[in-house]
Amino acid sequence: MNEFNKLRELIISLSEIEIKFLKRNFKQFLPNGTDTNMIILFNLLLKNSSIEYISASEKLYGLENKSAFKKLAQRLTDRILDSLISKELLLNENNHSERNRELFQIKRRFLYYDILSVHGLNGLALNCLNQIIKSAEELEFYDYLLIALNMKLVRLSRRYGISKFDKIYKEIEFYNRCSISLNKANYLLAYYTSMKNSGEVYSSQYNLLGEIKTLEVDCNFTGSNRIKSALYYLKGINFSSLRQYEKAKTNFYDFYAHLKRRSNKQSKNNDLLSCLLNICEFEIKTFEFRKALMYFGEIDKLKVVNKFNLDIINEMKFLCFLSIGEIDSSQKYLKRLEINFDEFEYSLFHNDRISFYNGVIAFANQEFQSCSNYLFDIKKIDKINPDWNLCLRLLLIMSYIESEKYSLADSNIENLRKFLKGKGSESILVAKFKIIYKILLVLSKFGYDFKRTASQIEGHFELIDSISTDNYFDYRSPYLIPFTPWFKSKLKNIPY
Repeated sequence: MNEFNKLRELIISLSEIEIKFLKRNFKQFLPNGTDTNMIILFNLLLKNSSIEYISASEKLYGLENKSAFKKLAQRLTDRILDSLISKELLLNENNHSERNRELFQIKRRFLYYDILSVHGLNGLALNCLNQIIKSAEELEFYDYLLIALNMKLVRLSRRYGISKFDKIYKEIEFYNRCSISLNKANYLLAYYTSMKNSGEVYSSQYNLLGEIKTLEVDCNFTGSNRIKSALYYLKGINFSSLRQYEKAKTNFYDFYAHLKRRSNKQSKNNDLLSCLLNICEFEIKTFEFRKALMYFGEIDKLKVVNKFNLDIINEMKFLCFLSIGEIDSSQKYLKRLEINFDEFEYSLFHNDRISFYNGVIAFANQEFQSCSNYLFDIKKIDKINPDWNLCLRLLLIMSYIESEKYSLADSNIENLRKFLKGKGSESILVAKFKIIYKILLVLSKFGYDFKRTASQIEGHFELIDSISTDNYFDYRSPYLIPFTPWFKSKLKNIPY
């Protein structure tokens, strides 16, 4: 049930402070000392966040009551959200960053302004606008700043002379340029990030280097820290697209130093998190796995609670530990990657990656039947992405060989041949896999005698390992159990 899954995600995201506040807040809704269904459901999900809606419904109503349960879940969601926007929580320094508290205060002051205006208290209303303008200017919240300045412009035009009117109008023009530049930068960020995440080749719609130069002019003119932050991101994307990973790393180290110099009000936790994640990504790409793990320690200090961000962090930690051969640690972070229940397309690929990663861990732990079962759970990513399809096929073949299910291995080797001639030819791994297929064919011909096969394919392993799409580690690549070391472990008759 969609409403229940949204409620579950909301409750999982709550901090300890918020949970304590909600429990205290809910007490006023207890009729005659008896818990209402709303509070019972809240406590049920706190105790067991993975409980299914049918089980929860039966605990509440004695049977599955879909209609009543749906309304209850929605009411509880609304009640939690109403409580979360209370002043006590919004301005709690232990619950929100200084920047976020200031942002919440700006939004509250807009409501104060409206209420004071309705009551005809013009002086107090104007004072509210001035407070908004001061905070929004300091934190570069241009949207709110422009709204407040335009409100002030209209209000002062009725009471004061042209000099004050002109001063505010020039401020509006200046901050409008800041806002347009920042919006353009954010659009470019979204555009190129979307292309990266979807695996598409960068479009020629934009001349990114030209856009960066234009934004640098605006940044120098406005002195905007937010535009400067956007520039660091865009430069990182540009270096990444050119495979200049050392320059990308230097760029994000400079960005991190810039963020550390800014005040707590000006530095967003999201900026710090994104910057550190980029540092970790490029350390991983350049095979500096332990250095990446050191910066993940800095990320841990930010106390991230957003599930989407936590999934990214745990997935990258999993891949780091897997790459340095620390299987127990990699398995620990894999267990923290939860299945997504939302309706976004992303969830399918996320869940498919979890299944594949579990298959990789099962293979490393010599649990070959489990490995096959995890691979069979994959729903879509292999149909969309030929790289994943090839790696899934290879891991399945190796599992069958390890399990001595040679007839299944034979049929899957033949299927691999057909795929390499079809959609597999579009994969960046195709040259590597054509050589792997030839070795598997010889291996099958010799009845899976690894020593006899090795004597026939001298030089093939060096060729496989020399073929690379680039001199970097693709941390989202599914090629996680390399063929050469696996084959050599079989030659020595030792576990991979």
